[in-house]
Amino acid sequence: MKKIILNVKINSTQITWSYYPNGSLLSENTCPGNPDTKVYLPDTENLVFTKQ
Repeated sequence: MKKIILNVKINSTQITWSYYPNGSLLSENTCPGNPDTKVYLPDTENLVFTKQ
């Protein structure tokens, strides 16, 4: 199971999050024809997102 946790609202335009990948929901068996099953999310804690 993958988990995303929204940690802290720093201010009105910024939040932090933590992303924990534990396996994949897609595979060649469950999603044939799509060889790119890589998740393009940063695997890190306390990443800051800023609304622009």
